[in-house]
Amino acid sequence: MKTKLREMRPEDIPVLEEKLREQNERDKTSYGLPVVFDARGQRMPNIVLALAAVSLETGEVVQGHIYERTVEHTCYGIDAEATVCSMHEQDAVFWMLRQRGYEDFHILVPPERVSDMEHGLQRILGMSATGMAHFYRRLNHEENEQVREFYKSREVAA
Repeated sequence: MKTKLREMRPEDIPVLEEKLREQNERDKTSYGLPVVFDARGQRMPNIVLALAAVSLETGEVVQGHIYERTVEHTCYGIDAEATVCSMHEQDAVFWMLRQRGYEDFHILVPPERVSDMEHGLQRILGMSATGMAHFYRRLNHEENEQVREFYKSREVAA
């Protein structure tokens, strides 16, 4: 089936919610569709871009692509006590982030560090491990090639 991309519209949301329900059932996940439009049909500030893939033959919406502004928490420095202290202050951090329009929060953990960190992330912060691999790219082509070479060199060394 050939498709084209177009800007998502509020009337696309019920179709995409059904497609997400089917996807969650297939993948045994529980993802929710973010709020894409406000009551007036305007795109929400945290949605940078929202596109619908539409069948060229039928005009039916077959897939949605949502580019969402989100928060990734990174930590610099190795100090277990400081890490635990910051975890216990996260309710205040989460409140501030919600006030600034964010709806979710990510922490990307290197596979070799998961066993050390999962207790705190799951129990203290109430986070869920998605079991998904992390894929990354820089939007600048040259910078992205440097990142790709870095990760390729790590694969060879392992």
